[in-house]
Amino acid sequence: MIYQLHALKLEDQKWRSGKHEDLEKQHEADQATILTAEAIIKAYGYPGTKMVGSKFDFVIWIVIQHAALPYQEKYLPVIAQAVHENQLSKATLRMLLDRIYHKKTGFQLFGSQVGVPFSDDKTIEEVKLNYNL
Repeated sequence: MIYQLHALKLEDQKWRSGKHEDLEKQHEADQATILTAEAIIKAYGYPGTKMVGSKFDFVIWIVIQHAALPYQEKYLPVIAQAVHENQLSKATLRMLLDRIYHKKTGFQLFGSQVGVPFSDDKTIEEVKLNYNL
């Protein structure tokens, strides 16, 4: 599985920045990598720290982070559970929540999205309580 996660990570990052940046190819890659991530989750559950170590525990998360909103929402409980079980850092959950919340409302909760305004304090506190963050 380590080789598969390594390849998935490379594919996820291939068109994101630098001299190879290509938004169209990036979108196509994101559509393919989420399907691979889904297959891994279905076969093994979330491959967290105990299963793959801290060098690869974030790979499935980053693919979900870059996926379309329906996939982000679908796998939010999986990421939250992995964080709750200490198989993934809390920062990943905060970033995914920010990404989802930004797409849905135009605001963020935790400050991980550059240039995006914060939601109101009440909403931020509710989300923190709901996800034990």
